[in-house]
Amino acid sequence: MNFKPHKIPNVDVNICNCEQKIAYNYLFANCDIPKEKALDIIQNSLSRNEKVKNKYDIDLIYHYVLSSFDRYMKYNNSHILTSYAEIGSVIY
Repeated sequence: MNFKPHKIPNVDVNICNCEQKIAYNYLFANCDIPKEKALDIIQNSLSRNEKVKNKYDIDLIYHYVLSSFDRYMKYNNSHILTSYAEIGSVIY
């Protein structure tokens, strides 16, 4: 797969990109429900969100969700990441 991440203004794309930030937002919003249900909700939400679909790579966002789900859930108890660098280090 050839994904093209979108740059966050004033943040190096190698530290964090828009798709990582969006994946984090979806993971944070669904961190208190079982994994399979959360993944289903996230996938359905991504497919219905026209604003995100028209601007960002939803396949890349879902790739980040799938590859980072377990790592994110184990990262800390609050599931709150406080910087783009922290998001980029957990969501990849």
